Amino acid sequence: AGPAAVRCVGRVAAVARGGAGRCRDVGVAPSAHYRLNFHHEAGPPFHPLPASHSGERHMFRVEDDAQELALKCESYFMHATLPLAGNSSGTVVWRDCPPQHAPLIVHNVLREWAACLLPAHGIVLLHAGGCVIDGRAVLFMATSGTGKSTATAFCGARFPTLGDDLVALDCGGEFPAVLPIKGFNSKASPTAPIRCYPLGLICRLVQAPAHHLTPLAPAEAIRALISQSPFINVRPALIEQWFELLLPQS
Repeated sequence: AGPAAVRCVGRVAAVARGGAGRCRDVGVAPSAHYRLNFHHEAGPPFHPLPASHSGERHMFRVEDDAQELALKCESYFMHATLPLAGNSSGTVVWRDCPPQHAPLIVHNVLREWAACLLPAHGIVLLHAGGCVIDGRAVLFMATSGTGKSTATAFCGARFPTLGDDLVALDCGGEFPAVLPIKGFNSKASPTAPIRCYPLGLICRLVQAPAHHLTPLAPAEAIRALISQSPFINVRPALIEQWFELLLPQS
């Protein structure tokens, strides 16, 4: 990163230091409880592995079951029913699986489940990295391969980080806030303490010949936020909940 990038980060920091407000206490008692029951059974995969299977990517199919208020998930080595109604339980059936495959499967299941549960509680998973500047969260939001991890690592030399892939954006309090998540980030776990940070700024990253900051129009900003809300942006009902969080009724 050259001098132009350093100046750009300095401008981001200056913007992030502005504003005021309080975020809600994340230590409040949960309004709903969910339980997953894991069962292992010996046997071959549920689906034949393709000849070119590398172990890095898995078939992971999800269906909404409105009647049962659940997600039906399946991969080569796992079938799961994940509850979407509060105070209910689900089941994960696990077949014999190579050890190197298990973390990715579990990660995908839990990430999909969390993304679908959280909007009802005023929280959305956002495809972003970020850091904490003077107690406020600065997020770098972008499509994969654009530079979230690079920008987060660059800022991480000076500021605590919030992760490089997924953060929780809490819109249910007086002021939007960001909660770092351990275990859901691809390259680097958060270095900032796990608590809520008032939101200072969201930067949508795009690749360009030179570093610069350009404000987004509200409609474009909302479209960008929805596009980088994984799993939500393919479900109309959850998109509607996201709109309600972004545009609260007066």
